[in-house]
Amino acid sequence: MHSVGPVPMSSWNNYPNITAILYAGAPGEQMGPSLVDVLWRAVNPSGRPSF
Repeated sequence: MHSVGPVPMSSWNNYPNITAILYAGAPGEQMGPSLVDVLWRAVNPSGRPSF
């Protein structure tokens, strides 16, 4: 989900097939490819520097 503000999600509790929500905030130009890399485990989003 991409959003720049709060999103009411309480009604989503009625859908048992929703098991996770990926919130991306206000994405930039490379957010799409970056999310794909994280979802397919091509990178480790540990927040540590790569050096």
